[in-house]
Amino acid sequence: MNALILVGGYGTRLRPLTLTTPKPLVDFCNKAILEHQIFNLAKSGINEIILAIAYKPDNIKSFVNNLKEKYNVEIIFSIEDEPLGTGGPIKLAENFLSKYDDFFVFNSDIICSFPLLDMMKFHKENKSLLTIMVKDVDDPRSFGVVITDNDKKILKFDEKPLVPESSLINSGIYILNKKVLNLIPKRNTSLEKEIFPNLATENLLYFFKLNSFWADIGKPCEFLKGQALYLDHFANSEQSEKLEHSEKLEQSEKLENLENDKTVIPDQLLICYNINHDQNKDVKKKKKKNYL
Repeated sequence: MNALILVGGYGTRLRPLTLTTPKPLVDFCNKAILEHQIFNLAKSGINEIILAIAYKPDNIKSFVNNLKEKYNVEIIFSIEDEPLGTGGPIKLAENFLSKYDDFFVFNSDIICSFPLLDMMKFHKENKSLLTIMVKDVDDPRSFGVVITDNDKKILKFDEKPLVPESSLINSGIYILNKKVLNLIPKRNTSLEKEIFPNLATENLLYFFKLNSFWADIGKPCEFLKGQALYLDHFANSEQSEKLEHSEKLEQSEKLENLENDKTVIPDQLLICYNINHDQNKDVKKKKKKNYL
């Protein structure tokens, strides 16, 4: 598999941070947003990434050239001469994307836990044509809302509805089978308003639910909130890894002690368990009475 990241937007919602810097290069928790995405793709075994660029292409090219060796990935630039929406850039990069049966597509302002391997497994097991990662949110009105069959399929896709029928939203991460390339015209095309609704109507759209943290960091307020969520997730992940490592060390030490232990275990052994503190007191009292 390979991946395409849509980095062509002007990032107007994130101003003033994007007045001089393309949105994908804005620093997010000591690392550019784009680098977070490239890192997680590389970690999941994706070694070819296409960047669909329109705004300040030279800035982005200069930045990512340093990441190729760092993450051992090939990065290809697909330059848009005119705005092509969210679907047009995919069609423009067709020659690169059609080399594989399936490929990822990322919006450039998404940060999450990136369970990409699990999503890939789901997509392939269901032989899906197109899989959307979805997330349950409190206020879905600013997003693409999905109505599902509560199993695997999306029955309806509604972009930014005034009255949402569901709290599940499009998270901005997709896996597409290369057959979808034939459904995208060579023009400015919206995945959310043209491709997704049609596939949902034909019962060909699958969803993969994200149960951990996610943030659309395209606005300043959401950008700040996203950093807090990311740091909390990172801290918990670090703590879990430390605890797991500590437990493994402790278990290893116990096994080593058992190997060196020369204790002789009798043929008959009585093990008592599930005695609480109060019960233990009663046992002690009874023993005292017996001795008296």
